[in-house]
Amino acid sequence: STLRSRILGSQGSYVTLGFRRREGPETTYYDVPLMRGSPEYFDSLKATQPLQDEIERLRRHNAHLEAQRLQDAAELQRFRGHMEAQREEFDRKFLAMDDSLARRDEEILRLKQELHALADSKRDADGAKTELWQLKETIQDDQRRAEEKENLRLHYIEDLKHKMEDERQRMEAHIRKLEQEVRAERRVRDEAEARETR
Repeated sequence: STLRSRILGSQGSYVTLGFRRREGPETTYYDVPLMRGSPEYFDSLKATQPLQDEIERLRRHNAHLEAQRLQDAAELQRFRGHMEAQREEFDRKFLAMDDSLARRDEEILRLKQELHALADSKRDADGAKTELWQLKETIQDDQRRAEEKENLRLHYIEDLKHKMEDERQRMEAHIRKLEQEVRAERRVRDEAEARETR
């Protein structure tokens, strides 16, 4: 009872006790940290421990999701840079091809001027013109397909962002709920302890 009166304090705080043990001619000194609290207090700690563990697990999961989100954002940025480089390369090739088409059109015009005297050249010029139009249509089809793929990719990325945001909001709401439950449990426990001390 004398020792207990000297280590009084609020529940949950720590006190360090020093002990001395004599074994033959030698004396050993050591310190032991102890938590203050009643048996009921320690029982309440055990009861709230699963909630604390769940909160900690959810926080770790939320941190993992945030890290994944940052990684996905970096990957998205890298992919956008890659797509931008491909688009610039495509534009460059398309302009070069457009110049080629213009030069071929000029060649066709020159051939048409010679068709009046050369019937065989006329057939060759008609075939070349058809080939050019088919090439132009193929390029336009490739461009449309590239735009469709880009739109699908952007739609997928936007859906992924919405899903990640919904998951983050759900996890935050769950954590807030658990924290409220812990606060409520502590408040009930504190009120019970207050009634016992009266």
